[in-house]
Amino acid sequence: MLAAGQEGRTMKLDISHLLLADPAAGWGCSAAGCGAPADHESHQQPARYTPPARAHADPQDGAGMLHWNLFAYPVAIDSRRYAFLTDVRSVLAVDEATFGALQEARGGPVPDGIPADRAKRLLELGLVRREPARRQFEAVFSHQKQAPQENKLLHLITSYTCNLTCSYCFMLADLGKHGKKLLSFEDAKKGIDLYFQAPYAPDSVIHFYGGEPLLHPQLIDDSLTYIHQHYCDTALPKIITNGTLHGPRVLDLLRKYNFDLSVSMDGDRQAHDVFRVDHRGKSTFAKTVAGIRAFQEIGYEPKVLITVGEHNIRRLPEVVSFVLGLRPHAIALNFPRELPEADTGLDGEAADAGFWVEQYERCLELCFEQHIPELYFADMLFAYLSGEPVLSPCAACGSQVSVGPGAQVGPCQAFVAAGMFSQPAEQYEQQDPGGPFAPWRNVSKATSQKCSSCPISAICGGDCSFDRYNRTGSLMEPLPFHCDLRLRMADHLVRRLVAGQPAGFAAIG
Repeated sequence: MLAAGQEGRTMKLDISHLLLADPAAGWGCSAAGCGAPADHESHQQPARYTPPARAHADPQDGAGMLHWNLFAYPVAIDSRRYAFLTDVRSVLAVDEATFGALQEARGGPVPDGIPADRAKRLLELGLVRREPARRQFEAVFSHQKQAPQENKLLHLITSYTCNLTCSYCFMLADLGKHGKKLLSFEDAKKGIDLYFQAPYAPDSVIHFYGGEPLLHPQLIDDSLTYIHQHYCDTALPKIITNGTLHGPRVLDLLRKYNFDLSVSMDGDRQAHDVFRVDHRGKSTFAKTVAGIRAFQEIGYEPKVLITVGEHNIRRLPEVVSFVLGLRPHAIALNFPRELPEADTGLDGEAADAGFWVEQYERCLELCFEQHIPELYFADMLFAYLSGEPVLSPCAACGSQVSVGPGAQVGPCQAFVAAGMFSQPAEQYEQQDPGGPFAPWRNVSKATSQKCSSCPISAICGGDCSFDRYNRTGSLMEPLPFHCDLRLRMADHLVRRLVAGQPAGFAAIG
């Protein structure tokens, strides 16, 4: 089990291209295979690197020079040293000299003086490229750049109302800026029409958002009926709910359509009831657990989304163990959004990024033990297994339309809720150079200094632009915390590969 929609898919561990270092040689690796477990019979070759085509040498490209592989990520495991080549998805055991050079290389030129046979070997292994870092990056992401632009995700924000009062909710943080709190069906149709009149993917996701979307089952039903009758019957409906509403009308709606269903829950009762209470301040824990059970009884395997913050970070493995015991399809550990006027706990006593990352990794081990995916790590696994790197940090950068109450339209549901990067549907023009969609067209890993020089950008799932903007005022650069977390995910993946452990979450055999 890897992620939603990939049930039954398992990953056969491929370590046929794990190479051992030749400690006596320096500046490279030997070709001795480290071997696979005795019961492992899959021996596939790593993906092949395709250099960018060009008619003649470009003097600005440093033609004739050798450059370190931009995507060679150095990983230390005890006394052993490895290079994770994320562009071709292979792992090489390397010596100390190579490991040290890669730590600061970032695709830079290889120093003069390396013997010709050693340079040839480095090229063969993929540790060195003939192209400079910029062209290496372009080669890996060339397919993404050439792909036709099309809408892939429509957010319909059903309302800015909820039966809970979670103070960390980024969708409800700016309620005073909204003239309307409810999305009417007429306004929903305006957003649907805008979305489907542009090029769109046949498996587009229609995400009903809130507030609490299941407060409005009729609106959801009417919107999906309209989409199926007028545009597309292959779109995939999705809901994130707090799980407390599971009466007959809600269950009838869920039976009628095959939703991608997620429940927000912060863990056991102690963690959940810190923030996730109703308008009277009463616990919602029992209702949420009952909701998960009710959804499972009608055939759903809901995911559980856990907001991580100061209220549960110290107990996070215990919290995750409880949630895994509910047997969700998957979990996601959502570190708190950066809100300009709310304390998310990222700046308090528990703000040490190293501690947060260590807690995350402990929980990841629990997910592997229970064969239940953690969705952020699953994003990295998907890029690693499929060889399909993602250029955009989030769907809002060119493939998403969000529609909120009052028919306000923008690229990101969080910013629409905050009254930013949005406009009335009547003024909508996705290609308008002065419109709210325009700044997002330039947001990608290619335009980020950090991402375009990061060795794991080929497998990184990206981060949240709302976090970026609220913390830095810019959409362009990821936050250090998110980078630390994803680098640790890559470390964890390498450790599993080297140890001969399954990289996927599914039970083997």
